[in-house]
Amino acid sequence: MIAVDAVPGFVSRHVIHPDGSPEWLKVSVGLLELTGFTPEDLRVDADLFRSHIIDEDRERVFDEMRRSAAEGRDLDVAYRFRHRDGRTVWLHSVSRPEARDDGSVLYTTLTVDVTRAMERQMELRQRALDSEAQLRAFASRLLDIREEERSFLARELHDQIGQALTALLLELSALRLESESLGDAVDRMARFEARIQQTIRLVQTLSAGLRPPALEQLGLVPSIEAELAELRQRTDLVLRFDATSSGSADDLPEERALALFRVLQEALVNVVRHARARHVDVRLRCTPKEARLEVVDDGVGIPDEMIADPGALGLLGMRERMVAHRGRVEIDRPTEGGTRVRAILPAT
Repeated sequence: MIAVDAVPGFVSRHVIHPDGSPEWLKVSVGLLELTGFTPEDLRVDADLFRSHIIDEDRERVFDEMRRSAAEGRDLDVAYRFRHRDGRTVWLHSVSRPEARDDGSVLYTTLTVDVTRAMERQMELRQRALDSEAQLRAFASRLLDIREEERSFLARELHDQIGQALTALLLELSALRLESESLGDAVDRMARFEARIQQTIRLVQTLSAGLRPPALEQLGLVPSIEAELAELRQRTDLVLRFDATSSGSADDLPEERALALFRVLQEALVNVVRHARARHVDVRLRCTPKEARLEVVDDGVGIPDEMIADPGALGLLGMRERMVAHRGRVEIDRPTEGGTRVRAILPAT
């Protein structure tokens, strides 16, 4: 049989009386190595051990003790303890409670030092948090770079290619007027004009898609209205937009307004591609504290497994855009059916 004093850590038997007061019946000498206190210290001051449990952990430990006694199960709890020399150590206690006739509870307990294991665990957790923060910062920077590239391409398409095509169209129109007697050549030039006009419209569409001009020039609400108007022309969807505000949507910083607008675009793309919906309601609420955008459709509803699917890049992109500005995206299925996408951003 192994001697109690040879067990790693320390073994104790103590009673918690009905009034909550402790009484230490037996404590092994391992207590000294773990806490700096001797068994005699606990006999002199029965509350000594309890008082040295770190304040933030103490109530949790005794709640667990009470629950284990009430449910007749073993206690298994880790907590921080202030050593006699002032340092903080992590202790792990495993205890078997035994109810007694007088209403008190007898605890037979093994307590060991788990400081190194807990510090290692916290170090790994902090590394994981740091890595996640770095990945989010990287993702946020990638989004910024993509928007910068879109803005640059939009300007180049509009300012350079668009102007060059317009100049070419003017030259060709003048040439056609001067050459009306050339017969077939005039018809060919007319076809060239039509193609150039079509290309100019394509460039304008591409430029607007890369960086919506209404957002920079007019603000978020007109940009949403323009996006919905364009979608009405391409689909049979019934689109409704409601914007109410106790603050101004125009007060949103441009990068936050752009993030909300991109979420709207992605949500509408998903509706068109997957929802088989007839109606879509878009709601924008702005207060001095936050901006809230909702897109609700009456389609088939997003599958539950898709909501948490890390491979759903469109949903992931929406979430990353919001997280980059300390916001969040909530996606669910309303009780009446369909899908609801809600994006929430702090106003500043």
